[in-house]
Amino acid sequence: MIFFTTFILTLILSYVARAVPACGDAASPEELYEPYELTFDSPPIIVFNATWDIKYDNPNGNTHNVTCSNLDPPYPHFHNIPQFPYIGAAFDVRWGPGGCLKCWKLTNLKTRRSIYLFAIDATPNGFKLGKRVFEAFTGGTVEVKVEATLDSGPPSVCGFR
Repeated sequence: MIFFTTFILTLILSYVARAVPACGDAASPEELYEPYELTFDSPPIIVFNATWDIKYDNPNGNTHNVTCSNLDPPYPHFHNIPQFPYIGAAFDVRWGPGGCLKCWKLTNLKTRRSIYLFAIDATPNGFKLGKRVFEAFTGGTVEVKVEATLDSGPPSVCGFR
């Protein structure tokens, strides 16, 4: 019981010691800390990694072999897709209604270059572009990965209505 009482007394005394200004304090605790407000006028910036895969450079690539295989009848090969070679994989692509055929605007954080990418395939995280598109996106360099922000683009920019 004595340990419990000592523990409670210690907690109370430490609370009081922090609350009472020490001798010679020029400012009260309220004056030391300025209150601030969080404003959410703009959405937070979310950064994704973009990398490349030569799979998306092949104009004869078969659309039957990507997540959005429903492209197969009208667009049997990658070069048949409007805006080829600006195709690739995105983190949120899933087969089925609403999960495919998304147009993304990627902006390179380092160079501030932007591209529109038509996502036809899935990748676990971030984005995968063709090597040629990746070089254009990075300004001519082939890095392992690049940090990019994204916005959804209208399908018309990616060649669809």
